[in-house]
Amino acid sequence: MNAIKGLLVAVLVSLISVSALAEITLSTVAEVEKVTVDEEGNAVVTYVPADLVVPGDVVRYSITAANAAGEKPADKVVVTNAVPAEMVYLADSAQSSALGAGTTIEFSIDGGTSWGALASLVVTEADGSKRPAAASDVNAIRWKLNFSLQGGDTARVWYKAGLK
Repeated sequence: MNAIKGLLVAVLVSLISVSALAEITLSTVAEVEKVTVDEEGNAVVTYVPADLVVPGDVVRYSITAANAAGEKPADKVVVTNAVPAEMVYLADSAQSSALGAGTTIEFSIDGGTSWGALASLVVTEADGSKRPAAASDVNAIRWKLNFSLQGGDTARVWYKAGLK
């Protein structure tokens, strides 16, 4: 568990707008997904702090970027998060509270050297053959906020991963 908490520190924020650099703060939360069944037989999903994670658990990593002190808007905020080595990214789980406002989600399978939509990434196998990248190949995710984060505003991004 300490390794997972230590890797949460790997969350990075890049800002194109230098004037807003000191105004952005990040907070990261890791929560384990728990599914229970209510009295009517419906599945109910809740999230609890990731104090104990066991193989097969699904963890939701939520990162909140806040322009807490800013009087100026922060432009072109980019949040990048490495998927912890002991976790596997779960397909289609990367999201943003601001998708409609223009958030681009990109993936890396090479530790952040190159980025793109998952469908555009290609894995080169040891024998030289190539195959389309799968969600299990993802080792980093980035969210480009294509809008200004106004003073006092926040944007939350998240993804889910399973413990190997």
